[in-house]
Amino acid sequence: MNLSEMEVVDEVTEKPAVMEAPRRVHFAPVAPFRFESVDSHFHLDRLCSRLGVRPVNYAEALRRVRSRSKEYLKPDGAVAVWCDPSTYPTKRQVSKLRKRRVVSVIGIHPSKVIEGDVERLATMLLTYEVVG
Repeated sequence: MNLSEMEVVDEVTEKPAVMEAPRRVHFAPVAPFRFESVDSHFHLDRLCSRLGVRPVNYAEALRRVRSRSKEYLKPDGAVAVWCDPSTYPTKRQVSKLRKRRVVSVIGIHPSKVIEGDVERLATMLLTYEVVG
């Protein structure tokens, strides 16, 4: 059968498979309103380097960013991405970050790989409290 032989129907006779439920949602504002935010990918080591924060310190970096911004900034969590072996966090840093609701992901940027980094990364992934 080709398209010219098909019958054209203007009306749908079947009931839809899914019926939309009546809307019964009522919005009541709650004061004070608090917007929760999570930064899902940031390079804490690189941010600290740009801000001149040494050693890597999340609280200090956040304080400095806030002081330079007119906007209110207070993330409720974050994913810190570490991809430069020379600035990998210590176990203690990863643990302290988790207490501040910052989880860590450790990897290797392809342009930063040197001998021994892959083995070091594998060990860290097995022994650190990281999400990847």
